[in-house]
Amino acid sequence: MKTIILTITVVLVCYLRGFSQQLSDSLYNQFKESESLEILDEHLIVELVGAKIALMRFSILRDVQFVIRSEKGIEEINQLLIPEPFDHHYIQHAPTLHLQKRMFDDVRIDSLAVWVSRNGQFLRHPARGILFQDEVINDKSRLGIIQGRRLSVGDLVPGDTIRLYYSVNFPFDENWKHLFSIRLFHHSQWPQHHYQLNWRYNQRLDVDTAFHLIRPVVTVNRGIVDMQWTLRNLPGVLDEPNSHPYIDLPWFVFTPKPKELLVEQYSTFNENYIPAWMILSGQREQAVISSQVAVSQGVRTADFSAFNRLADSITAKCPDDSTGRKALTRFQKFMVNEVRYDNDLPFYRNEVNYLRDTPGRDLQGRLLRDRNRVAAYGNMILRLGLHFLTAYPMDKRCGEISPAFFSTIADNDFFLLTVLRDTSIAWIYPKSDMANFFCDEMPFYYEDTPVMLQNYLQKRGYKRDMDIRPIFYITPDSKPSENYRKVNAMVGVSFETRKASFQCRVSLSGQFSTMTRNIYRGMEVDSTINPKYGIKVSNIGKNVKMLKTSLGPVADDFPFLTSVTSAYECPLPDLSGDTLSINLSQWINHITVDGL
Repeated sequence: MKTIILTITVVLVCYLRGFSQQLSDSLYNQFKESESLEILDEHLIVELVGAKIALMRFSILRDVQFVIRSEKGIEEINQLLIPEPFDHHYIQHAPTLHLQKRMFDDVRIDSLAVWVSRNGQFLRHPARGILFQDEVINDKSRLGIIQGRRLSVGDLVPGDTIRLYYSVNFPFDENWKHLFSIRLFHHSQWPQHHYQLNWRYNQRLDVDTAFHLIRPVVTVNRGIVDMQWTLRNLPGVLDEPNSHPYIDLPWFVFTPKPKELLVEQYSTFNENYIPAWMILSGQREQAVISSQVAVSQGVRTADFSAFNRLADSITAKCPDDSTGRKALTRFQKFMVNEVRYDNDLPFYRNEVNYLRDTPGRDLQGRLLRDRNRVAAYGNMILRLGLHFLTAYPMDKRCGEISPAFFSTIADNDFFLLTVLRDTSIAWIYPKSDMANFFCDEMPFYYEDTPVMLQNYLQKRGYKRDMDIRPIFYITPDSKPSENYRKVNAMVGVSFETRKASFQCRVSLSGQFSTMTRNIYRGMEVDSTINPKYGIKVSNIGKNVKMLKTSLGPVADDFPFLTSVTSAYECPLPDLSGDTLSINLSQWINHITVDGL
C-alpha cells in the first residue's frame, strides 16, 4: 500500500511539474514578441568565498544574450546596472533621505565585454560602464557616496542581438546590511528562453537557505557547495501590475552565518549563531534601547525633563484614561497636526556636528529631527506610562517577513507596537516626510501581514542568555466597505459664458483617506501606488480654474474620515453646428492599470 501511494505521489508531482512547464511555455511563446527585450540565454554564477567577515567576498559572473524588440528595449539595455541587484522586487518605505538603490559598494570590475549581432555574426562592441554616484546615509549616520556603473551601448536598433559578459567582485563587510538575507527571483521582467544559475559557497561556511517552488541540484566539489537551477521559457512577469511574485514565482533566500556570529550562551555554555535579524535590528535600535534603559533607571537631564513636561501636558487633557489609549492617540494627533518634520540634511552632511542632541526640547518646540525621530517617539511613549516593541513589516506586495527573509529590517520603516495598560495594543508609525499617520493608521500594504517583533531584552546581556526565537504578529485588516472614495458633484452648463461650473464634495474613508488625502493638502503622496490615485477630482483639463477649496478635518480614529469641497470651472468645447458634445470620460478619472 505504501508503495502504491508513493508511486501515485511521484506521478502526480511529475504531472504537475510537466503541466507547470507547459503553462510556462505557453505564456512565454504568447508574449515574447510583444516584449521590449527577450533573453535568449543567461548564465549567472554567484560565488561567496571565505567564512569570516573580513575575508568574505562575493563574485558575480553574468553571461547573457538579449534580443531587442523595440526602441524601449534599447533604453532598457542602457539602464542595466553592473552588477544588477539581487532582488528586483523589493519595495523600500522610509524618509526620502533614506531611500536608496540597493547597489553594492566597493565593486571591482574584473572584465566587461559586449558583442552585437545584426546579420547573424557577433562583433565586439566598444560598450562601457558609465560611472555614476548616489548619496546614501552610511553606518556613521553621515551622507556618503556610493558609486555604480550603468551599461552604455550605442548604435543599436530593434532586431539586434546583444551578448553581455561581465565579472565583478565586492567585499561582504562593506555591504553586510544587504547580504545577510538575499532573495533572488529566477524570473525577470523580460521573457527568458534559457536560464541557468549557479550559486556557490564554501562548505565551511554555515548558511540558512529557503526555496520556493523549485529546489536546486546540489553538488559538492573540493569544498565548494554548488546549487544549480536550469530553467527554460520563463515568461517576463516579475513586474506584472497587481501581481504577487513571491507567491506565484520561484525564488530562493540565502543567509550566510560567518564564524564571528557564533557565541556561547551564559547559562548552558551551548554555542549559537546570533541571528542576522537581531544584528540588523540592533543597528537600527541603539537610540531606542538607550531611551528604554534611561527611563527604566530614572536618568534625569534637562532634555528628559522636556519630555516629561510634554507628557504631563498630554495626560492632563485625558481624564479617565485607564488604558493609556487616549493619551497615546492625542500624542500622535499632536505629532501629525502640530509638529514639523526636519530631514536633518545639514547634520547628515556633517555641517552641524557641534550641536548637541536635544530631541525633548525640539519636540516641545514642535520640531522632530530625522536623526532622533524614533528615539523621540520611544521616550514619549515610555513617559506616557506605556511600553512598546519595535515591529518590522514588509510591503506585502513584494513579500512577507519571516525567519528566512528579513532584509526589510536593514533600511525600512518600522512600527512601535505599543502595549496599553489593559494589555491591548496600538500601532504607531513614526512621523516623517513620507509618513504622517494617526494612531492605529497604516497603509494598505502593511495590513493583514506579519511583522517581526523585537525586544531589547531578547539580546544577549550581562548574565543574560540570548533568545534567538523570532516573534511574529499579524497586523490588523480592514473591510472593503470601510475603504472608499465618494464624489458628489453638481455641474452647471452655461451657454452664455461657455463654461461648465462644478460644485464638488469628495469623501474619503479608510485607505482612501490614508493614501490620498495628502494630494489636497500639498503634501507628499506615496510614490509606490498607482499615480492615478493622486489625480485630484478637479484635474479634468488644462484650462480648469479653481474658485474655492475647503479642507475638512481628519478624524483621528479609524476609518479616518475626511472630506474636501471645491468649486471650479472649465470652458466648454466648441459647438458642432447646433450640437454640443461633451466627453464625460475627461470629467471622471477612473483608476485603472495602463495596458490592461
